[in-house]
Amino acid sequence: VSVTPFPAAHEIEEAYSIAIKGGETIALNHSGDQYDNPVFSVKLDVDAEIEWAIKGAKFAYTPVASETDELVGALVEGEGYAKMSTLGPWVLSVNMETLTYSFAPAFENLWTPGDANSWNHGGSQMLSTTDYANYYGFANLSTGGFKFTSAADWAHINYGDAGEEGKLSTDGGAGNLTVAESGLYWCDVNIAALTWKVTKIETIGVIGSFNGWYESVALEPAHENLIWTGTVTFNAGDEFKFRCNNDWAINLGGADEYNLVPDGANLKAPAAGTYTITLDLSVVPYACYLE
Repeated sequence: VSVTPFPAAHEIEEAYSIAIKGGETIALNHSGDQYDNPVFSVKLDVDAEIEWAIKGAKFAYTPVASETDELVGALVEGEGYAKMSTLGPWVLSVNMETLTYSFAPAFENLWTPGDANSWNHGGSQMLSTTDYANYYGFANLSTGGFKFTSAADWAHINYGDAGEEGKLSTDGGAGNLTVAESGLYWCDVNIAALTWKVTKIETIGVIGSFNGWYESVALEPAHENLIWTGTVTFNAGDEFKFRCNNDWAINLGGADEYNLVPDGANLKAPAAGTYTITLDLSVVPYACYLE
């Protein structure tokens, strides 16, 4: 096997920040390798006109002058600032491969209307975010199709099929997204990079110090796979978490039982005894109850 590196058009640094003239410098969020995923993003609350630029450890970039105060535009290397005067909470996404940027409204949640809920936003599950670019959560999805939406209606941004595996389109006429089998899924959506990935949930269980963190105690699903219950016997001081598909790739924990998050801290049993545990995935944030 002969491997030849393919040179990038320009160097993409591992980290970037948005610099506000006369104010703070805010690190942009990013995950993975910068060449595999060249999109960096951050939530930005614009409550007064700002002047901004993008800074790396080696290079600085500014929007071109003709696109100042535009929500979508191009970046050029060099020192300088551009104005942004359109007020509101925004997500600034910067693609350092194409040297482009875009401002999009910051959404607290995404909805999952589709065939599984008769295309009813109110009956769909919501996805959450911590950085306004990556959204995650459980949703019932159907082979009949679905979409992700930025609001509980069709009047805002709808994310559909871009015609390429794992890619999203914001074109209102884009086709529906589909899965191979109907059921409960864990969804990972990046609205900055316009990517999506789902994982079928076959099982959910409880694991912890009560069983040596060895094997999940299976919970039983009900209410369209959004409520899971089971019985566990704890010792005093035991800790536990929930995990899916008998694996750690998707697990839930948290500071308390009413705010469960992926990869959260270990939960603590209230006292020694046998408990009926209920995991509620119908609410956001997710919660669990011990009786």
